Amino acid sequence: MNLILNDFLEYLREKKYTKSTLNSYYFAIKDFFNFLVSNNLSNTKFNNNNIQHFINEISKKNTPQTINSKIFAIKKYIAYLRENKNIIIDFDINPIKMNTKKTITPIGDINKLINYIEKANKNELIKNRDKLIIKLLYYVGAKTNDIIKLKKKHFRKNILNFGDKQIIISDETGRDIKNYLEIINIKDDEYIFFNFSPAQSKIKSNKKHLTQKSVQDIFNKYKKVISNDLSIRDLRNSLLANNKNNPLNINLTKIYFINTINYGGDYLQYLREKNNFI
Repeated sequence: MNLILNDFLEYLREKKYTKSTLNSYYFAIKDFFNFLVSNNLSNTKFNNNNIQHFINEISKKNTPQTINSKIFAIKKYIAYLRENKNIIIDFDINPIKMNTKKTITPIGDINKLINYIEKANKNELIKNRDKLIIKLLYYVGAKTNDIIKLKKKHFRKNILNFGDKQIIISDETGRDIKNYLEIINIKDDEYIFFNFSPAQSKIKSNKKHLTQKSVQDIFNKYKKVISNDLSIRDLRNSLLANNKNNPLNINLTKIYFINTINYGGDYLQYLREKNNFI
């Protein structure tokens, strides 16, 4: 069992699956293999009815999300058998339908949150870092995973580079970033968001960026000034909700490389013409 499970994980690694997905698939397939063994079935010889029997059993003690994750894992394992072992197994099981629609609680006045951060922190480094993180989440709508990986070199004038995404930011947000960078005084290839000791008065060489959990903790520390029920997702989507009936006024006359502007989703996305660079 372990040998074919290890081969399956290697198959996923080659397809560039993340570590968390690998772990999820590992435990899902391990559970499925245990079920097969307990029913005197082989891990390469089973059918759709056997899979349905497994799903019925785990449905007694698992949430729909967990059940669906196991269904997806089994489907991927069957794909592995087809591609690598030339074993064809019918699969005709649909994931459980769930109501995934999430409501957004708009943050009406972001300044209330910013002012609270200002008053709650005596340490200038922490105060300025936390204010900028909140502003980027709100005004740019950036994901925490993008924010924590920002380096000084990713900011040029009024543009932020998030990998393959380029975000044009307002003059005010640009000034906020510039002022923060002057305070921390780091090199171009260093991350701009990292941990400060509460007693720290000077910047030490920063090797690691904040984690997504760290950003979540920062938000949770301050959100009570508005509501403890707020999620960081509410913060990221508030600008979109607040401007739903009042679209942003964007001046395109000086933005010669713009092809399409799409105000929605997680980002204000600016898609450039191919081979045009800033």
